[in-house]
Amino acid sequence: MSVMRARGVVPDDSGFPVRWFGGFAVVELPADGGFLTPPALAGELCAVLDAGAAGLIADLPGAGVSDSACLDALMRAARRARGWGSWLRLVVRDPGARKVVRLVALDEVMPVHASVTGAIEAAAREAATGAAGGGGPPHAGTGADLLTVAVSAREGYTLVSLSGEGDVTVRCLLRAALTAQVTAGTPYLVLDLSGLDYIDASCVQVLWRLSQMAEGAGGRLGLAAPQPLVARVMELWGAYQVIGVHDSVAEAVGAALCMSPAGQS
Repeated sequence: MSVMRARGVVPDDSGFPVRWFGGFAVVELPADGGFLTPPALAGELCAVLDAGAAGLIADLPGAGVSDSACLDALMRAARRARGWGSWLRLVVRDPGARKVVRLVALDEVMPVHASVTGAIEAAAREAATGAAGGGGPPHAGTGADLLTVAVSAREGYTLVSLSGEGDVTVRCLLRAALTAQVTAGTPYLVLDLSGLDYIDASCVQVLWRLSQMAEGAGGRLGLAAPQPLVARVMELWGAYQVIGVHDSVAEAVGAALCMSPAGQS
């Protein structure tokens, strides 16, 4: 086992310890979050991956890293890891922090362990069988997917299909695409979420604001067929209380047509 100090984007001598076990690394973060901002957290984890780690175990000993911004940073690092053919595991010792991780369904995106020993043993087992990182969900893919927005104008409504992953890095794209439809005079929007693998709080906020904008223009925003992970995150952040969510595109379209002038004529 060797030990180094990570210095990706964190300045001076504030890098955190990295222990190497063969081809994968264990990163120990400060118990209270310390100097780490969310961008620094993502940057440091990616710096270790860039150094050649086949896999990365992030040890989160305290509760300070369980806020939404840091969880989004972990998701970003996990996407980068998958894009490089690597993997990310979390060690969350604090019971309260583990509860937050479960609430935002982060444990469905990457394996979560209660101890470093457990994470190392699991990684070693999977490496021995040629399936390192295989604990991730089937929809994890390559991690290199960007958000894709496909727009199709229909009679009485517009169908917008989202695929990929929606996080803070693509929120401007999402906001611009949806705003363009509302301002173009098509305020009845149906969003097909069946191809969306992940959504974070920033994109949920975009949907909430666009729902208000559509209603202000005399229309409505409806969400259709979210995957379980996406549905769980949206429910956590209160989207279900302000936006209509439907089990299928057909159901959402029916609701839109009932509300639109074309459907009422």
